[in-house]
Amino acid sequence: MPADVNLLNLNIPAHATPETPWKVTRVSRNRYFIPFLKQDSPEDAGKVDSKVFFDPDDPSDVGSDVHALKVEKVVSVSPLSLDMTSRVDLKQLQTSFGKLK
Repeated sequence: MPADVNLLNLNIPAHATPETPWKVTRVSRNRYFIPFLKQDSPEDAGKVDSKVFFDPDDPSDVGSDVHALKVEKVVSVSPLSLDMTSRVDLKQLQTSFGKLK
């Protein structure tokens, strides 16, 4: 694995077979699951569920894991890094903040 890849996020469509193509993707920045509190009955009160939300016409999702799964119907493989530090020049950012220590 490349140095910056700590793990792989694998998403497999429900209809997948061993012949289903796969694609390396980026992780979508759009929300896919929308959580909500269930209130259908007294037994459900306070329980959390979620709805799936996806706009297949959103151009910002092209090339993402969600687009591959929902539109292209292929297996999505996204390389993940556990270092969530932004990829900016940290020294330059320090300078722009002034004399912070």
